[in-house]
Amino acid sequence: MDGRQLVGEAILDWVVLYASLFAEAVAVVIIAYAVALATWHIIRTTFNQQDDPHPWLTIRLDLARSLGLALEFLLAADILRTAVAPTWEELGKLAAIAIIRTGLNFFLNREMSHEEQRAREDRDRRERSNMPTSERHRQAA
Repeated sequence: MDGRQLVGEAILDWVVLYASLFAEAVAVVIIAYAVALATWHIIRTTFNQQDDPHPWLTIRLDLARSLGLALEFLLAADILRTAVAPTWEELGKLAAIAIIRTGLNFFLNREMSHEEQRAREDRDRRERSNMPTSERHRQAA
């Protein structure tokens, strides 16, 4: 192995290290921002009357979206770390982490979809109940 190859590998290791640290930092910023925003919305919702009939649901869905995005960045950081000459042990850890994070993201997205569907159905139900009777009969036909 010549000196240029060693320097090239050292540079690649450095780039991968800092890229993975950057991805983790982005995830931390996303989570911190989402928690601060959710906290602000909780405080505001507690003390103000909102038009939103499901303020807690909206807060949860916004927080869940942010957590899902942060999980993607964390998974990217893990993939970056094992990109340069991984050992079997590192690959095994990456596989376990990827399965866990992907599973968390899957169930988080599934719950968000379910909650969004429920909120749409509630909104449609409220809109129909606020319509005049003749309009409701016309839409049902």
